[in-house]
Amino acid sequence: MARTDSGGKIEFLLSEYFCLKSVQFQYPLNMVATARSAKPITASVEIALTSDWRDAEVSIASWNLVDGSPAPDTSVFWNCRIPYPVTID
Repeated sequence: MARTDSGGKIEFLLSEYFCLKSVQFQYPLNMVATARSAKPITASVEIALTSDWRDAEVSIASWNLVDGSPAPDTSVFWNCRIPYPVTID
């Protein structure tokens, strides 16, 4: 789980949650982010491998569905699948 900042965004490296520096990842990268809120909020996500393919850069944004404005301080659950010798959930 993560929480967006005052601008409705959060950026992090996957290695902040998992210590997996010994193997290079592969495409395709699959990530799902779900906003947790009683308000009508959605989350969008971007994920890309770093230049050495040993980590992934994640960017999540939360949006107010009523007016399209950023939704600050939103809890977001995320799940990621990246090809690796062993599947990691």
